[in-house]
Amino acid sequence: MRRLLTPGPKHSTVLAIGLLAVAGMFAPSSLKAGGAGDPANQREVFRELAAKPELVIELTSADCVVETGGGDRIRVQVVHSYAEDRYQVEVRERSGELLLRERFLRGSAPGFATWHLTVPDTTEVFFSTASGDFDSTGDLTGLEARSATGRISVRDLAGRIDINTASAVVRLREVAGELSVTTASGDVEVDGFDGRLRLRTAAGDVELRDLAAEIEARTGAGRIQVSELRPTGSAASTAPPGTSRWDWRNHRPSILPSPPHRAWQSLT
Repeated sequence: MRRLLTPGPKHSTVLAIGLLAVAGMFAPSSLKAGGAGDPANQREVFRELAAKPELVIELTSADCVVETGGGDRIRVQVVHSYAEDRYQVEVRERSGELLLRERFLRGSAPGFATWHLTVPDTTEVFFSTASGDFDSTGDLTGLEARSATGRISVRDLAGRIDINTASAVVRLREVAGELSVTTASGDVEVDGFDGRLRLRTAAGDVELRDLAAEIEARTGAGRIQVSELRPTGSAASTAPPGTSRWDWRNHRPSILPSPPHRAWQSLT
């Protein structure tokens, strides 16, 4: 199984700084405003490719939408406003893997790009971006997503999900399986989850709703709120005293005293 990045605790900060640096290099020239949305300025690239078990998507500033569909083909539609000699959709294939990458030729340029992919539900997706938003809908074999500032949204996926961001907002709806989320300062929202959840954040706020899950959540200075929890194992929290707020009650917001450092609360 290929992994884009597998940082341990020592490397999470380095990863966040590196992604933010890349986002800063491209963000000023990738604004989605002004005349960029004029159809006269848009170009379209379409590819239909044989499906592979692993799909790697490496973007810098483009938004990306992934949906599952029938068949054994991967369909790629890219709409962008860059000059033809400034922007390239790169496709590489090898046994078991398909790589899709956006390339800026002769440096970055003003404009925008949106990638729309339809993939079989037997695909494992590995996605990375600096500042583009990512939306995934439908079952996949697995998903790994890395982002500096681009929002990550995942819906209706049952499988292994691994998300790592610097300051990006993470939203998940109706997902199940093994879920791991690590952020530096990005907020995390999970609404509807069944499985095992592992969450790490330095300063981002966390909101968890409608869970049938075993939860391990750690935060440095963020706030964690949990409602509509149907426990299946245990919940663990790690935070400096006085920095976390927990709510384990259904639809009844309440601020509870912070648990001691490395405290465990049994929910069985």
